[in-house]
Amino acid sequence: MNTFSLKELRDCLIDKNAFIAHCAGYAKGVGNNQTDRYSIFERIHHAIFDDIEISCSTIVPGDNFQGNNYTGTLGIILFPKAPNSITLLPVVTAELL
Repeated sequence: MNTFSLKELRDCLIDKNAFIAHCAGYAKGVGNNQTDRYSIFERIHHAIFDDIEISCSTIVPGDNFQGNNYTGTLGIILFPKAPNSITLLPVVTAELL
């Protein structure tokens, strides 16, 4: 269970000039058998419309794809519905809140 509120998360993102994104890349073999058969656009569609767990990146100014700061070249910006919508919060991010 996460101990931060959505307001705290939003304030932290604003303070760091950051956003949360799910990025889909062209590489196959990084998802599962179901997602690997989708095109990049189908993967984005399922991330938007299906109630599934997706991987996300927190992106700040200066981050770039070549520097491996996020995982794909096409993505969607999102905000969680509730604190526990985030199932894994890396320690580095958790320390910011």
